[in-house]
Parts: sequence; structure tokens; C-alpha cells
Amino acid sequence: MPEPFKIPIEFAEEKIEPVPIKTESASEKISEDIYLATALENLAKISRTAAGTIDVSSSNEKSGQMRQDRSQEDIAKQARENFMATNQYLFSERARRFTSVDELREFVEGVARKINNGITKEGVLFRQHDSTKYPYTLSGELALSMQEFYETLFRKMDDPSSSPEELAAWIEYRMNLTDHFFADGCGKTSMAMANFTLMRSGHSLPTYPSRKELFEHAPKNRRLADSEDLQFNDWLAYYKSFFETKKEEASSGE
Repeated sequence: MPEPFKIPIEFAEEKIEPVPIKTESASEKISEDIYLATALENLAKISRTAAGTIDVSSSNEKSGQMRQDRSQEDIAKQARENFMATNQYLFSERARRFTSVDELREFVEGVARKINNGITKEGVLFRQHDSTKYPYTLSGELALSMQEFYETLFRKMDDPSSSPEELAAWIEYRMNLTDHFFADGCGKTSMAMANFTLMRSGHSLPTYPSRKELFEHAPKNRRLADSEDLQFNDWLAYYKSFFETKKEEASSGE
């Protein structure tokens, strides 16, 4: 029996070796340990908070929503533990089906709270500031954008013809790169929810590039309606490339 998955203590200093993963067409199921190891590997590449950097440069107001009574090392450790515990929870919930938009919304926002536990101030969840650095949806328009997001997500998750890769890309695009719903942890929350949609279908997780490379391909303008948003098509093509290495490895091993 394999050893249970353990979170490395010295995350920022430890080199994490890539984990070979089978694609969704493989006959063997992907184990929880492989999902968690890949999620941790991706977190190491993308998250500044988990690496010990608390960045509030997106707006002047963000710093006021973060806890000030903990060291960066403590917050980094908390961020890693929160992320891995959340992914473990999502793996256990991967067979769950939602009966309403409200139920799905409560679930997603519960994930965001798990991600931000001990990092943001008590009671802080939603973004209430505008960014001068990124093309996020204006804070005054977030309520409508969030409702539309959850309604669309509910339809997509209930559609058996939905592509897991496309749905995961759309979640990351909306939750993090464009709407940026939450005061902090949007990257980790969107990654966790994208992982959830992939785990639900038994699909492998992507292999992320560096944070720098990812944001070079992020949208440069505020999001339009989905039917008019050509930026998403560019992002989708780029996101799908995250899976190509695993598909090539699986093909070469057949």
C-alpha cells in the first residue's frame, strides 16, 4: 500500500520533481496522491503567497484586507497547507452533483474561504477594490459578474458534453485572470476549482509553466461577454498546451 501523501515542510526550498500522469483515456484511475503531488508542483510555480511573498501591489486597498499579525513565513506555510487540504477535500467530493446555482455558489465560496483561512482578515472574502495593475472587472460590477459566472458554471458542469480542459480553462480565466472575485487567493482558488472539474472526470491535471510565462499570456483588456471575448480563445489554446507534455509521455509509453 502506498505511503499517504505528506505536505513538504520546506516547500519554497524543495525541488519538486515532475510526476508522470496518465491522460483521461488511460484505463487506470489517477490516484489521490498523484493528483495532490501535481497540484503541489503547480502551486510552487504559480503562487507568490505560498512561496513567502505577500504581494499587495494590485491596489492600495488590498493590504488592509490581509492579516498583519503573522510573519510571511507563517502565511506561506498556511497557504500551502490550506491549498493541499482543500484539494484533498475536493478529491473526496469529486462525485458530487449540484442541484441548484445557489448550492454550487455556496460550495465555490466555501472553497475560497478554505484557501484564505488564516491569511485574510476575519470576514473578508470578496474583492472590494479596483486594480491599477490588472484588467479585472470593476468592483462595482462584480456582483452581476459573479451571478452570471455561477449560472454559467452550473450549466457547464451539468452538461455531459463539456470538455474538462475547456471548463478548467474557463474557470481560471473568469475566477482569477479577468473577474478576480476574491480579496486574495484567486489564483489558488481558481486552480483548485479547475482541479476539481478535472478530477470529476478522471482527467489528469495540467503542467503549469512559470508564473511569469503564464501572465505573459494572460488577457490584457477587461473581459467582454463570453460570446464576444476573443481573449478567451487565446487563453484556451494556451491552457490546453499545459496538457500536451503528459499526452506525449502517455503516447510514448504505450
